[in-house]
Amino acid sequence: GATGRRLRGTQLGGGARSSSSATNGGGGGSARHLAATTSETKQNILIWEQAEKEDYIVNTQDLIKLGEVVGKGDKVKDEEAVMASARFLRAHLPPKIAKRIKELQSLPFPFQKDGGSFQEICGLYKESFLGVLASKVPTTLEEEAAFSEMIWQMKKNHLTVRQMVGEAMSNMRCTGSGEWVDQSGKLVYVDDADRESDFKVQNILRSFYNGRVGLRCLVEQHLMLRTGLLGQSFPGEEDDVCRVVWSRLRKAEKLSSMPPTILDTSCKLKTLVEISIADAKQALAEALEERRQSIHVQIEGYVEEQRAVVPEHFCIVLYEILSNAITATMEKHQPGALPPVIVTIGNSDGVAIKISDQGGGIFGDYESKVWKFTWSQRSPGVSATRQGLALSRVYAQLWG
Repeated sequence: GATGRRLRGTQLGGGARSSSSATNGGGGGSARHLAATTSETKQNILIWEQAEKEDYIVNTQDLIKLGEVVGKGDKVKDEEAVMASARFLRAHLPPKIAKRIKELQSLPFPFQKDGGSFQEICGLYKESFLGVLASKVPTTLEEEAAFSEMIWQMKKNHLTVRQMVGEAMSNMRCTGSGEWVDQSGKLVYVDDADRESDFKVQNILRSFYNGRVGLRCLVEQHLMLRTGLLGQSFPGEEDDVCRVVWSRLRKAEKLSSMPPTILDTSCKLKTLVEISIADAKQALAEALEERRQSIHVQIEGYVEEQRAVVPEHFCIVLYEILSNAITATMEKHQPGALPPVIVTIGNSDGVAIKISDQGGGIFGDYESKVWKFTWSQRSPGVSATRQGLALSRVYAQLWG
């Protein structure tokens, strides 16, 4: 709207930079600037071309089918499956990465300050995009190994993206409507509502994270496949979150080997709930001790229920919601033993996991706001990145 445009103009400092300032410093500087600009233009053309291609969406049925046809002890077929997976990645990663770059670049100016984290994130994705695009399509196991090592390194480089997004928006928060304010409550940006659903910035962030999760799924799936079928992994893979969750699951359920997919087709949900409870309580242990409080998380319902899930994602969602439930209960009550948080496992087609607490609940007019990035009913600075519930929804909706 008009207000948003006025605010964006104010943020720009009254006008764009003079184009001549970039070429000051003599002919050498002009030549270097022209070369850099030309190179950047070519990169942007590549990004836009790839971003227009179809975006493959990871789905449960594809993972189930993959698990049914591999890992049968046929070395030749297993090697062929790994090679096919690498070629699939080589074809589908560039469009997926390019779309994430375009999404970040489409954020309004207040989110694109010079030297800000969003520019750093764009740079990180550009580097990965160009690296994948420049890589050979694997035709041998040696080329597959080199390609896989590159995407493993890419995944490691992207581990801090969520933190970087949080830092980029650390001085701003969403009020739950289209307004964004700084830590003092001063209005810094007014969003335009999207015709279809939500406000523009919320839709961009949701789309970015949805694509990022899908991107990570493809990379993790390939790395799990080559470990499960070829017994090969790279230094540090055992410490990756996906592998750590699977290792804990294997230990709890006494599984013999690492599966060739990120999907557990018959996972005991109670085990993942227990893992998530342990992680949430450990993360809040210091706060509980400082407040001289203790809390019990109780599991009820169909505790033997087994379903096909991606363990890492299931635990991420549960951890975020459990952490919120325990924190709210801590803040609501006095020192001592707190009322329990109750996790109820359902057995419907969709498998409902209900988490109940006595933390005071959510005010009625807040219900539509809790799923928005950076919104929080807590005071500014209390909640770290203010992305947890919004991200939990992204993970849940990815798998239907």
